[in-house]
Amino acid sequence: RIVSTAKKPWVGWPRLITLLVFFGFGILVGFLFSLYIRPTSLLSDFLCEYCEALKNDELRISLFFALWDCIKWPFLIVLLSPTILGLAGIPLLFAIRGFLLTFSICTFSRLLGGEGLALAAALFSVTTLLVLPAMFILGCDCLQASARHLPNFPQAGTKIFHVETYLVCAGILMVSATF
Repeated sequence: RIVSTAKKPWVGWPRLITLLVFFGFGILVGFLFSLYIRPTSLLSDFLCEYCEALKNDELRISLFFALWDCIKWPFLIVLLSPTILGLAGIPLLFAIRGFLLTFSICTFSRLLGGEGLALAAALFSVTTLLVLPAMFILGCDCLQASARHLPNFPQAGTKIFHVETYLVCAGILMVSATF
């Protein structure tokens, strides 16, 4: 039996498009805010000292901190999913993530030039390439779970949480924490 998804809200592409629009809005705002950062000597000195500490291998990051850095956004998304607050909170989290990521990358590149872009790539590339897809997968399912609290949402026959999806996302997050 083929079940039509035409009458079911938040099934399929609308959830992903909603999250992409909010993430894109965060990227745009982060880029625009980074244009207003004035290159001060204090901020540039701090970033240069940080780069030197990275080069000399003086920074030690604990496994707990690395794991928390990878799971904090997906954790917040899953935390909002059983409530109606998730309908506004989950897209807002995507906008904040897009803002923070873009603002950091643009600020590094603006203050330090090519070295800042290389530093941003070193700091954000692995976790971003692995955590962002997991965030979008979780975000789509969790947004649908939050939509179940709407009065016109069909309750019967819709599978909201996919265990295999969460296991894949958990594996991705664990791998990204090791980098």
